[in-house]
Amino acid sequence: MKPTMTDTFGPMLFRSITELQKKLEEASRISARFIQSSWTKGIRSQSLANNSVKKWDPLSEGYKNSSRKKKGSSLTNILTEQYSGSINVEKNNMGYYEVGSNANHKGHYYPLTLEFGSKKYPQMERPSLRPVLILSRETVFENFKEAVKESFQK
Repeated sequence: MKPTMTDTFGPMLFRSITELQKKLEEASRISARFIQSSWTKGIRSQSLANNSVKKWDPLSEGYKNSSRKKKGSSLTNILTEQYSGSINVEKNNMGYYEVGSNANHKGHYYPLTLEFGSKKYPQMERPSLRPVLILSRETVFENFKEAVKESFQK
């Protein structure tokens, strides 16, 4: 009996879809780590101050130095160690990776306040995640495009 299209195409399609799931999960992990790294570096270097969402003035060296001398200066801690150190990547229950920060000080959620500003806590908007997502878009897209391409090449 001669093999039919269904006999050869079905198993190949199943293998490709299985491979695609694995490749998409890997692309998600790589992209999340890339965003995490870019976000952390952008906060620590304050290179995200000049961004397309909302430009803001980086902290001056004099201000950072005087703030470091004050124990418990939350602004310096959050902008340098606490905030940038709190950016993490976690795998969700769907097999994809999420990037986020849970930095807070006395119940005050700083990432949200810094990202959008606050009237309650006098803080101007200093977006960092939104600019990183815009800057990372092309790299993330390429990661997923490559995953789909690799899955169907075999």
